[in-house]
Amino acid sequence: MLTNRNGILTLLLLCGLLVAACHKKDDHTDVTFVNQVNKIITLDIYSSAADYNSASNRLMRKVLQPNEKVILTKDELEPGHTYYADWYDDDHYYNNWFNELYLPQDAFTAFKPVPGANTYYLKNSLKGKAAITFLNNDTATQWKAVDVFIGNHNLGYTSIWSQLQDFEKYKLVTVHRNFIADYSYKSATGSIITQQYSINVHSAEDPYIELMNNINTSEGYLQGGFLPTSTKPDYTSTSTDTVMALLPESDYSFMMVRQ
Repeated sequence: MLTNRNGILTLLLLCGLLVAACHKKDDHTDVTFVNQVNKIITLDIYSSAADYNSASNRLMRKVLQPNEKVILTKDELEPGHTYYADWYDDDHYYNNWFNELYLPQDAFTAFKPVPGANTYYLKNSLKGKAAITFLNNDTATQWKAVDVFIGNHNLGYTSIWSQLQDFEKYKLVTVHRNFIADYSYKSATGSIITQQYSINVHSAEDPYIELMNNINTSEGYLQGGFLPTSTKPDYTSTSTDTVMALLPESDYSFMMVRQ
């Protein structure tokens, strides 16, 4: 009787170990990336936000052909760890440097392998000139005000740069890869004041980012696609090194150039 009982206990123990081994082997934490863009896409993965922001210590790079998918196992990506992805085509026109609130899954940057669904799609709907304009194949760009305008599309635009005092002309915006922007300006006494904003990068043909405060309200924007010095009535511009900006606590439209 005792022998039978020991045999049953041994069998149950073996079954438990077998179930545990199977569960460990197939925990559904493999990560799949699917290229839905009809172009070759480069996928860079970083193991920390700091590395992603500085584009340093890249963990791995994968090059995906159109319609190709790549599967990364838990031996390559640790389950439960947060990683950061940067994907783009050769022109950086198709890319994932967008963070609009209504596109959180489409425009993923951070991702974490967890049990369950770990499939990420590199979508052809994510496109535009924001990355090539505000990052310019780098991790940050700085923009300097060189002119300021009043008016609108209907009435036309007039430069009032010469009417500003010198301290009012000092406007700098530094846009960082980690969706942060630094805005610097001078006080009337000449002191430089710097404020930091999170940025909302829109997925649109023309580059457009909003400067967001700590309660997620827009305080201003930088926008490409038009210049008040271009041809009326559309003022269309294809420039990626000059943008117009509505800056915090200002009613003027500043023309800014990349430094």
